[in-house]
Amino acid sequence: MRRYRILYANSHPYWGGGAEAVLLKLAAALDRAEFEPLLLTSKDDSLAARFRAAGIEVITVPYGYFRAKDGFWAYYWRGPRALRRLLRARAIDLVHTNCDRSISPLVRAAAPLRIPVVSHVHDPTRKWFSRRFLPYLNRTAAIITVSRWLQELGRVRGADPARLRVIHNGTDPEPFLATASAREETRRKLQLEPRQLAVGLFGSLEPRKGQEDLLRAIGDPCLADIDLRYFMVGGE
Repeated sequence: MRRYRILYANSHPYWGGGAEAVLLKLAAALDRAEFEPLLLTSKDDSLAARFRAAGIEVITVPYGYFRAKDGFWAYYWRGPRALRRLLRARAIDLVHTNCDRSISPLVRAAAPLRIPVVSHVHDPTRKWFSRRFLPYLNRTAAIITVSRWLQELGRVRGADPARLRVIHNGTDPEPFLATASAREETRRKLQLEPRQLAVGLFGSLEPRKGQEDLLRAIGDPCLADIDLRYFMVGGE
C-alpha cells in the first residue's frame, strides 16, 4: 500500500522556537511504514537542515507565495497554481499548515483537489484569527490549538467552533532525565545548597512568556519561608 503523505507547511525557513520544534517532533515521530512526511518552506536554511537530518524530504518555494506584499502576481496567481501542481504531482493526502501565512495559499491550492488542510495554532501573537486569514481558516478540516485559552480566543474572534480542537503539546521526558552525578554537578556549578529548591523559567525574553508573572510570584509572602533560587533562561 502507498504511504499516506503529509505536507507540513512552515513559511518561515529558520529554526525558531516551540512551533518549529513541535512540528519536527510530529513529523519525525510518524511511523514511516504508514506515513511519508514532507516539509514545505520558503528557503533552504536551518529549518530545512533539521528536517533533513531527521530523514524528511524538504521542498522549497518562493517566499512570495506566502506573503502578499512580496507581489500580487506571485501571491494570488502564480503561487496557488504552482502549489496546486505540487500537491497533485506529489499525491499529497493531507496539508498541515504550521504558520498563519501558509493558511491562505495552501487552502486555495488544496480546495480544488479536495485535499484536507489542518491548521496548527501555537500562539496568539500571529494573525491566525485576523479578518484576512479567518475566511481561509474556516475552510480547513480542523483548527488545532495547543491550549483551551487559544481555542476560546479563536471562537471569540470568529473561528468555526465545529472545527476547533485542543491538542496539548507533548514532551518526551526521557532526554531530561539526568543521571544523579550530572544533577549534582549542575547544582554545584549553580552554587545551590542541598536543601534549596531551584525554579527555572525557560523562554524568549518577551511579555507573553511570563517572566513578569514569575517576578510577581517571587514576592508572594507565602513563599518567604521556603529556600528558593530562581533562574530565567532565554534570549531576545
